Order: sequence, then C-alpha cells, then structure tokens
Amino acid sequence: MNYYDADIQFKYELSERKIFRLTLVLSQDMDAEPCKNYELKGG
Repeated sequence: MNYYDADIQFKYELSERKIFRLTLVLSQDMDAEPCKNYELKGG
C-alpha cells in the first residue's frame, strides 16, 4: 500500500466515522432516554 492509498483509506474511515457520529446524535435526539440508559449500561 503506497501513501496515496493510505491517504484515501484514512479519509474514507474519517467520513465513515462522521456519518456514524451524525447517526448517533440524531438517534439520541429522537429518543434521548433509551440512549442514555444504554450508555450507562456500557452497551
């Protein structure tokens, strides 16, 4: 894997993480209580 491939892979993982975080935030907004309980249990 050369530098160019590694850079693309890094950017891809970064955007995946952003999408995941956005989804998480949106789901917490929709039903905050279950998510908080879920986090407390260490789910």
